[in-house]
Parts: sequence; C-alpha cells; structure tokens
Amino acid sequence: MDYELRRSNRKSIGLEVTEDGLIVRAPRHASVREIERVIAAHQGWIDKGMARRERIRLKAREAGLLTEEDIRRLAKEAKDYIPGRVSYYAGQLGVHPGRITIRHQKTRWGSCSASDQRAQREESHRRPGTQL
Repeated sequence: MDYELRRSNRKSIGLEVTEDGLIVRAPRHASVREIERVIAAHQGWIDKGMARRERIRLKAREAGLLTEEDIRRLAKEAKDYIPGRVSYYAGQLGVHPGRITIRHQKTRWGSCSASDQRAQREESHRRPGTQL
C-alpha cells in the first residue's frame, strides 16, 4: 500500500486517511518494518476509511458540491488573482492594504480588519458581479 510518511519528534505511529490517501506519522527512530507492521495491523480500518472517503467524494460530485481538491484549486486561483486586484484598487484609492489571506469561509465573502489585513473567500474571485 502506498502512503506518505511524515517523521517527527512524536512518540507513537499515527495513521490518517485523507482524500489524497494514507498519511503515516511516525517517530524519527521508528523503523520501516515497525511502520509497516502498524499499517498491516490496521488494514481493515484503513480500507474502511478509504471506502468512506470515496463514497463522500462521489456523493459530493453528484450533488455538485466542492471537493477538497476543488477548494485547493480555487484557493490557488484566488491567491494568484486577488492580490493583483487589491493592488489595482488600492492604487486607485490611495491606500496601502496589509496582508491578504485566502480562507475557506462558509458565510463571508471577505472582510477587512482595522490593521489593514484583508481576508477573502477562496471562490470570491469567480462570483458574478463581485468587485475587488
């Protein structure tokens, strides 16, 4: 089974099933043999988690919902597009905005703080009629 191995200063081996596959977090001192033993011991749990992720992905696709992959793609597009638009309008208005962050927010399209920090929803640059 393929997996992504992340080593750190932890004490135990941890398994995580994600949309992208299996992530194994292991102590720096853990041997590959020990890691693979833990994976084999939890194979049923891993298979169940992978099947659940696949069912969720298919249901989301059928319902037209965004998947994690869609959200990552939109966030990247927003990071490429929004700073240029903010810079353009800042020049028009004579203001100097601070940091811009792109977030996966459920209700807000964007906000600004008193310290000139701006938060923008990752898909807001695609919304018809939205002006930045």
